[in-house]
Amino acid sequence: MSSVSDEIELCFHEFMEELKLARKLLTSLKVREIRIELRSIRPIALLRDEFGPIRRYFKEFVDNVSKVALPLILVFCVSSLEKFLRSIWELRFGSYPKKFRKIFSNPKCFAKHVRKKFGVEIGPLTYRANAVAMKRHILLHRGGVIDKDALKVFREAGIRDLKENQKLLLTVENVEDDIKILEEFADAIRNIFVEH
Repeated sequence: MSSVSDEIELCFHEFMEELKLARKLLTSLKVREIRIELRSIRPIALLRDEFGPIRRYFKEFVDNVSKVALPLILVFCVSSLEKFLRSIWELRFGSYPKKFRKIFSNPKCFAKHVRKKFGVEIGPLTYRANAVAMKRHILLHRGGVIDKDALKVFREAGIRDLKENQKLLLTVENVEDDIKILEEFADAIRNIFVEH
C-alpha cells in the first residue's frame, strides 16, 4: 500500500504545482490594482501627462488580460482538481466505468463516493468546492451566466450575493479564494486516500 500512497502524494504534489502556477498568474494581474492606486498619487500626474499614450496602452492591455485570464485561471484550477481526483481514484481502485467519469468534475458527487468507500464525511468544504466547480461549468457552458442549477449549488455553499441570470464577475481576490478552497478539498481527499 505504501507505493499507492507515494503515488497519491506525487499526484497531490503535481496538483499543488499547478495551483502555484495559477497563483503566479493572479499575482501578475494585481498589477492592475497597483496601477489604480498609483493614479491617485499626485506627483505621478506629471509623469502620466508625459507618458500618457504608454499608460493608456498599458491600462488597456492589463484590462484585456484580466478579462481573459481570470476565467482561464479558474477553469485551469478546477480541471487540475478533476485530473487529481481521477488519478488518485485510479491509483487506489483501478479503472472505472465510463458513466462514473462525471464524479471527478463534481466534488459533491465525489465526496459521496468517498463516504461510501471510506465512511468519511468531508463536510461543508465539499459544498464550497462544488460551487467553484460550478463556476467553471457556467463559464464554459453558459457564457458565464448564472442559471437555476448554479444558483442552487451556490446557495448550498452559503453564497447568497448572486442571482439567477446574473453574469458571474471574477476578481483576483475571489479567484484566490476559490483556489484555496480547491487546495483544501484536494488536501482532505488526499489525506483520506492515504490514511484509509
